[in-house]
Amino acid sequence: MCRSKIIIAGICVAIVATVLIWPRGGTASISATFTHYGMYRDFTNEPFGYFVVSNTGSRQVFCRGVADSSSRQFAQVSSQHGWVDTDPWLSTDATFYLSSGQSRKVAVWVETDQAWRVAFRFRETGFVDRCPWFVWRMLPDRLRHISDFREVWSERVAAYAKR
Repeated sequence: MCRSKIIIAGICVAIVATVLIWPRGGTASISATFTHYGMYRDFTNEPFGYFVVSNTGSRQVFCRGVADSSSRQFAQVSSQHGWVDTDPWLSTDATFYLSSGQSRKVAVWVETDQAWRVAFRFRETGFVDRCPWFVWRMLPDRLRHISDFREVWSERVAAYAKR
């Protein structure tokens, strides 16, 4: 009796693990569209650029900023010689999941008076996103696969004109 329960439990664990690990078809992609300049909840008198980040693929994605607490986005400023990297800019709601077709508004603190653009980092979700942390820690390194982050740059955003 006890042996049959162990066998059934083992089969159930194998089925659940297969469902969680099994690769799913489709693509992961996002778009970032600038919508407007504005202030962010009385945070500062400095302008924020507002973007709509949309999941344009068929896979769920995880978006995450960079730097301290993942609260910043890569940024570039337009110059005579092309795009120049700057320090990452502060961003609101910089870490989130998007299902296929879903969108989210993200504000980025504008730190220039020139034309600029920002990058949003994302990766496909996978087993790591569904696995309990205490199980993840016990897995051997070869089973701890996490998809690499990719970047999508916004279109060129015109410089903020103070009114």
